[in-house]
Amino acid sequence: MTVTGKVVAALALMSSAFALPCEPVTMSGGTKVYNTSLHVCSDSIIRVCRTPAGRKPKSESLAVIADWEKINFSVTRNSTTVVVTTRALRVQYDVLSDSVSFFDNFSSDLILQEKDSGIKPSTDNLFEIAQSWSTSTTEGIYGGGSYQNGLVNWAGSSLSMVQFNSQSIVPFFTSTKGYGILWDDYSWTHLNEGEEIKMTQDTKTGAFKGSVGYLSPGKYNFLAQLCYPFGCAANHNFSAKLVNDDTGSEILSPDWDDYRVFPDAMSTRYIVEVPGHYSIISSFDGNKTVKMFVNPPSSREALRLRSEVSEGIDYYFTWGNSTMDGAIAGYRRATGTAPMYGAYAYGLWQCKNRYKNQSDLLTAASSFREKKIPVDNIVQDWMYWGSLGWGPHWSPDTYPDPKGMVEGLNELDFHFMVSVWSKFGNTTTFYKQMKESGYLLNNTDSGFYDPYSMGARELFFNFSSDNHFAIGVDALWLDATEPEGLPNINNTYSMGSGNQYLNPYSLMTTEAVSTGLRKVYPNQQGRRVFQLTRSSFLGQQRNRCISLVRRHLRDLGDPAKADSQFLSQDWNLKKKKKNCAILLGR
Repeated sequence: MTVTGKVVAALALMSSAFALPCEPVTMSGGTKVYNTSLHVCSDSIIRVCRTPAGRKPKSESLAVIADWEKINFSVTRNSTTVVVTTRALRVQYDVLSDSVSFFDNFSSDLILQEKDSGIKPSTDNLFEIAQSWSTSTTEGIYGGGSYQNGLVNWAGSSLSMVQFNSQSIVPFFTSTKGYGILWDDYSWTHLNEGEEIKMTQDTKTGAFKGSVGYLSPGKYNFLAQLCYPFGCAANHNFSAKLVNDDTGSEILSPDWDDYRVFPDAMSTRYIVEVPGHYSIISSFDGNKTVKMFVNPPSSREALRLRSEVSEGIDYYFTWGNSTMDGAIAGYRRATGTAPMYGAYAYGLWQCKNRYKNQSDLLTAASSFREKKIPVDNIVQDWMYWGSLGWGPHWSPDTYPDPKGMVEGLNELDFHFMVSVWSKFGNTTTFYKQMKESGYLLNNTDSGFYDPYSMGARELFFNFSSDNHFAIGVDALWLDATEPEGLPNINNTYSMGSGNQYLNPYSLMTTEAVSTGLRKVYPNQQGRRVFQLTRSSFLGQQRNRCISLVRRHLRDLGDPAKADSQFLSQDWNLKKKKKNCAILLGR
């Protein structure tokens, strides 16, 4: 990739200097039209890149910021193989098959082997990429972010990896064998895509039905894609069941049992004990097409990732010496450590939708103290701007003295967090300044700012600094950092294609606040930065924030449905609908 001035500007506020490159080992030969290279980052971390002919691997990463130290390693070559050996790993590249295998250099055991790779043209003069690896049927695959599914082990399971309210995308996966895969890509990504089931809709009942075929006993993973490609599943009910066509018996999943949907793609797992012909039957009151995909038990034999818009395949293999903790340590080494927060952040938090005026907020805080409820932090959710328009300013009608309000909270020994969105109402001065500077998404009227622009990030922070940090607000809840509604799809940023840079919006926005606080308030809020977002991405931990991934319960009205979302991993616990406080702490 040619590093343009815009790219340099967009990356200039990263919390570390540009990463020093891993030592490259270029391959030659093979039967495919890709340029394949290995990059030795450390004794236990190897970067693998594949790019179309005539293109080079990207020279900068939004996620990987490590300054890699040079290490001793050896390279041996012959007509069929290239072998790179470090203290911990032996990495073998097969010239004819264009595949890479990773071995433990101490035991000589095979850790992981590539299975297949693919690159083909996509939109925006970029490429769709895919990479798969052979896995054992006994290993577990964990990570990838946070999702509204009852699954934790993704071996043989599908994921649609795109930012959405209530789910966060972190394309790093770790195996119980002790390795990790850091997929350094920013576009819409798919894990372990299954075989599509042809679904037809009953015109009378509205139900969708599809034949799955003959199933032997085992675990079958399904993914439902609602409102394809995205955008209408929120606040609709979805149910599905697997039905034995021969006996009529049903297999239910707590994940898909009258579920109140937020994301547009949902995964679940059915355990088939009786062989036979099966159909999947679903209902969705969103009145849109339901696409359904299935992964059979044999899907556990491979791990596969596909990204829609990219410059090329780019991933990091991290070896944890047979431990998952070690593999995750490799992730932190590549993307940055997670600094410790201020002590207050570990206390009890109170938030509601929403305090509507200054008096209500202060009355609630006083009530907690009078009742001796040990709340440490209180949160002002959205709409405090009132008729002024969307932005981080306080409406004088409902919050006449925000500085005095913060002082009152401090006197009651409260820390204070305020919700700030990444968009601005078109009548506000914030919007006008962003638009005049060309800092809105594609310089349009969407209202969302462009976090890939250094100037836009600085201006975004300044807005929050003037209205919040300057009056003593401790932290921000950065809301709608997907960004909400995905206006970046088929759009452009200062850095390039919105499709290519689809998922790291929250990484760049939290970077703006973290960098600004440490620069402007080094002895106050910037001493131990803490912030909250509802999205996440690779490396975001270094920006001193956590991701709020909540189960959306407020509109359910039915406690049974609420509990089903918390208890979807345990069918038996689903029967015990008593103590949500315990569930929230699980």
